[in-house]
Amino acid sequence: MAKGKTTKTGKPSVKTRIRRAPSAARAKPAKPAAAKPIRAEIKPAPPVEEKVAPKPVLPEIKEPAKPAPPAEEKRVIHPVPLFEKPAFKPVQPAETKAYIRPIRPPEHKNISKVALFQARAKSGEGKRAPAAEEKPPSRAKGEVDISVSIGRLAEKLQKQRAAASVPTITARGAGIREAISRRGNVVKAYVLTVDDIDGTVEITNDPSEMAGRYLLDTPVLDYATAALYDDIKDDLLKKVLITTEEAVDIKLFEALKQKFRDLAVKMAIDRIPTLTDDQARFISGYMVQEMLGLGRMEFPLKDDAIEEICVNNAAQPVWVYHREFGWLLSDIVVPNQMQIQNYSAAIARRIGRQITTQSPVLDAYLPTGDRVNATLMPISLNSNTITIRKFARKPWTITDFIKLKTMSKELVAFLWLAIQYESSMLISGGTASGKTSALNVLSACIPANQRVISIEQTPEVELPSYQQWVPMVVREATIEGIGAVNMLELLLNSLRMRPDRMIVGEIRRTDEAIALFEAIHTGNSVYSTMHAETVSETIRRLVSPPIQLPPIMLESLPLVLTMFRDRRSGIRRVFEVGELIPSEKENEIPTVNMLFRWNARTDTIEKVNESIRVRNMLNRFTSMSDEDITRTVADREKVIDWMIRKNIDTTEEVGRVIAQYYRDPKSLMKTVME
Repeated sequence: MAKGKTTKTGKPSVKTRIRRAPSAARAKPAKPAAAKPIRAEIKPAPPVEEKVAPKPVLPEIKEPAKPAPPAEEKRVIHPVPLFEKPAFKPVQPAETKAYIRPIRPPEHKNISKVALFQARAKSGEGKRAPAAEEKPPSRAKGEVDISVSIGRLAEKLQKQRAAASVPTITARGAGIREAISRRGNVVKAYVLTVDDIDGTVEITNDPSEMAGRYLLDTPVLDYATAALYDDIKDDLLKKVLITTEEAVDIKLFEALKQKFRDLAVKMAIDRIPTLTDDQARFISGYMVQEMLGLGRMEFPLKDDAIEEICVNNAAQPVWVYHREFGWLLSDIVVPNQMQIQNYSAAIARRIGRQITTQSPVLDAYLPTGDRVNATLMPISLNSNTITIRKFARKPWTITDFIKLKTMSKELVAFLWLAIQYESSMLISGGTASGKTSALNVLSACIPANQRVISIEQTPEVELPSYQQWVPMVVREATIEGIGAVNMLELLLNSLRMRPDRMIVGEIRRTDEAIALFEAIHTGNSVYSTMHAETVSETIRRLVSPPIQLPPIMLESLPLVLTMFRDRRSGIRRVFEVGELIPSEKENEIPTVNMLFRWNARTDTIEKVNESIRVRNMLNRFTSMSDEDITRTVADREKVIDWMIRKNIDTTEEVGRVIAQYYRDPKSLMKTVME
């Protein structure tokens, strides 16, 4: 840079000409050179010597001298002549001796596995085998000393198992049963035979307990046979081929059980040659109950005195409702919650339904016709449940109801006449009061030459085989919510099938009640059931929410019959029979003319009033006078009394007598009067 003029302040003048620097210098002016730092040399301080304590001198430990390894034996190889095989003798393994006890000692014959284990514990069985240098323990009575090689031990055990027999008596619940017998609290005892297995039922009433007991004593497999039971069951499942039709069609269930039983008997005899035919049938029945049935619950299912079976949870025994003694606590226990769900799923599969966590409620029925309701958690809060409503294996008849005083001969004769001439009827009552049973009994009065269509939620109606009967059952929706067919749709469809009589299982909703009364208006004779205690309560329920029918629709219903169950004694009776008299004013509820009523003090069904509506109907449409009606009712009372004396108590026999009366009443009355 050239020197120029400066101002007084010492700064260069503006006019001073400055030489242009290179482009690089213009972009970034040069910085003055930085002064070099002065490095001070710092010498480190001399290290401080630390005084370390001297290590203690340990005494020298000399390792013991190792023994010299033994000198290897020199193998002498003798020359073998050509073409001569050397003599070779294999080394035999040392024999292993074992002291075991027999599979089933003689003193333990005919006892259960629990009692067997207790007896073994007392005798010292199950303890560790003695060491080789110890002396073998002394053997108790029935003990066997087996000194064989390990290779032959399994064969010996197999022979002992095959020689074992099946007991016929078990010690299940023996302690409870002996204690109860000493107190003398067994009020009833009887024997049940289910699938060739005999079981003993004892009903007890101990004042110290909260409820009566239903004690079931059934045989069990003995210790040796139980060891082979699982093997037979696995092989049976592999050999039995179950078709889809057999698995779904409930009508083929008995044939499937018989197929299982026949093959199980054959396999049991092949495995245990010493079995008798009775013992083989016992094993097959035991297997069928476990694989295709409900286990020990099969016995109360076959008990005609049991009406209800309830599985509340796996921690509590099964409750049963006895026809004579009411609710009883049994000694039947379902082992766990999963087993309850398995039973429910098996029942559902037989009728083409399913119960899952998505659809946890099931309404189904067993092959015997018993109604089943099942629920899964969390719908039932504490546990999965199963409730089985049993129906009589022998269907009830008119003569049965009269013998039990459920109905009177005069009442049955009057209802017989009304049903013959197509008077519709509604049967009401409380829970388990006998509504469906009364419907079954009175359906035998329907003439055999008329077509009957029944519509139910679960199949409960049972008509004689000679009748032209078409049963129909509703269908539940699938998981996808499709395929449902409700009672209203079946009811409307049945009107196109030209029915003479229609039987509707139970009225629950408005649509079903409207369809029922519309069917009556079209000229069909309809019979149905609903929940109500008296005739007046039945009418009030029909005209009140949730059903809420117009009062004018009730005029088409001639008769209402109510059933009653005495909860103290358990008896069932026809409580009231009334006919509805239409009112002269519009939109008024019909009045009730009470015809029969049950007298609780005398336990008889008494006639209250003479019929008005039914008699007028018979006078108008059959040209029968009041004297003819009275004489006809008296003749039918004689026929009913004759059937009771002749002990005619099956649906087929009672139906044939009624059909003969319709065809040729004079010849039947001649037979009755003889």
